[in-house]
Amino acid sequence: MNNKLNSMTPSRVIRFLIGDDNVPTFHRVHHTFLMVSFCFYVFAGLFNTLFLHLYYLFNIAFITLGLSQIVIWYYSRFKNHFRSMAILYIALHYLFIIPANWFFNAGSQGPTFAYLYLAVIYSVFVFSELKVFNAFVVLILLGVPSGLLIIEYYYPASIFGYSGAMSRLTDLVINYFISIAILITVVVLYTQALKREVRRANSYSRQLQLISETDGLTQLKNRSYCVNALRRIEAENKNFNVIILDIDHFKNINDTYGHDVGDIVLKKVSNILKMHSQKHGALLSRYGGEEFLVITFFQSFDQTIYLAESLRNAISRAYYGLPKNVTISLGVAKSVPNEEYSNVIKRADQALYHSKHIGRNSVSTFATE
Repeated sequence: MNNKLNSMTPSRVIRFLIGDDNVPTFHRVHHTFLMVSFCFYVFAGLFNTLFLHLYYLFNIAFITLGLSQIVIWYYSRFKNHFRSMAILYIALHYLFIIPANWFFNAGSQGPTFAYLYLAVIYSVFVFSELKVFNAFVVLILLGVPSGLLIIEYYYPASIFGYSGAMSRLTDLVINYFISIAILITVVVLYTQALKREVRRANSYSRQLQLISETDGLTQLKNRSYCVNALRRIEAENKNFNVIILDIDHFKNINDTYGHDVGDIVLKKVSNILKMHSQKHGALLSRYGGEEFLVITFFQSFDQTIYLAESLRNAISRAYYGLPKNVTISLGVAKSVPNEEYSNVIKRADQALYHSKHIGRNSVSTFATE
């Protein structure tokens, strides 16, 4: 029992009352309104009875309305009747609560206008979210307060006033603070919700960007990311070197052992390339089917050639569970100032073609003076 009581932290209570972060912000705000309404109506009924001595049936009605908010909250929160309960909540206020408070609590001289402003703002928001904001709704929003003012003007005796100036002052001050508290609660809740939505949107954006830049099989950066990186490098006028490598006889591996084995080979090769190249600050990507591209920023072209030889040796020495070792052919090229990256790729590709032409499992270079 004590464990259960200890587990009821304020945050858990709030999540129970208005919903967790997975519940739409609009729903959470509405559930907050229902809880605030419950507390307010019960408090107002008791306060009016004890201090203002208003008509007792009016006070009983207020307390009953407070309890009705719990029923509306229950069906909205747990029975998936949010839409109908939201409309019922607004209809109850406009057609009963606001008129009753107007007649029994001093009309335009009382606090009803403060709640009317909040009700209008919230109603516009609710009906806009529910996609039912139309001329009829506007007529209700404008017609109810206008009708109450007209009735008060022509039939002032229908309005129950305060017993004295002090009771009016007390009621207005308390209701002012209550209305401000409601407004602050809603603003804070929406601000927090907005921050959560922004964080969630940023997280989704980063995930989508990562997915769009990543090869699904090898988890290396894909061709699109590589091209964008080369464009940035070109725009910054940086010197760079390119290694293009290709798995030798990869089609035969797929045809002989199946695509599942081919995928295993691709993953193994990718892991080896990643382990050896990225520790030098190189950019590695899967450039095509069995083709990979490495971008280096060594000051010396010989360092890139050395890295290419290291990659070739590491791939050929690895165990793949196949009768023959897996090997790669590589082509290496360097950039020149103010050169388009596509020209560097072409030279590296020509060097790769030369490696395959001379028997594969080798490194060829295409350097420019």
